[in-house]
Amino acid sequence: MKFIPYGKQHIDQDDVDAVVETLRSDFLTQGPTVPLFEEKISKYSGAKYCIAVSNATAALHLVALSLLKEGDKVLTTPNSFLATSNAILYAKAKPIFIDIKKDGNIDLDLCEQKLQEDSTIKAIFGVAMTGLMEYKNRRRLRACNRCKR
Repeated sequence: MKFIPYGKQHIDQDDVDAVVETLRSDFLTQGPTVPLFEEKISKYSGAKYCIAVSNATAALHLVALSLLKEGDKVLTTPNSFLATSNAILYAKAKPIFIDIKKDGNIDLDLCEQKLQEDSTIKAIFGVAMTGLMEYKNRRRLRACNRCKR
């Protein structure tokens, strides 16, 4: 079986210096660096808003609470850290597991099949294992694409 790494980090001296500067400052958390970081990420990604959180699990939880309602059905993949399906459950929604393709990403053909079988599905939470998942949102589903890198 071929080993597929999650990714390789690129950490240069500027990154190290920025961390050391923050560690030596009066603000280890919630200091002036946080809104600067959020602004840079917003500009880089083209997003109108950005909220920095402590980890990906917290981010998924916020996304689920903002997109889902109790009882909503959500397509997702079991080939992910438990936080993806747990975020759906925390929002009192129901995960529906869809198999993956050979590249590790959720099988969009199977998603389409499931959507044709069940018109009450409200969202899809994809997990990009080997690159960004592309999905044509023809049914106006709420969507979260979790990048594992």
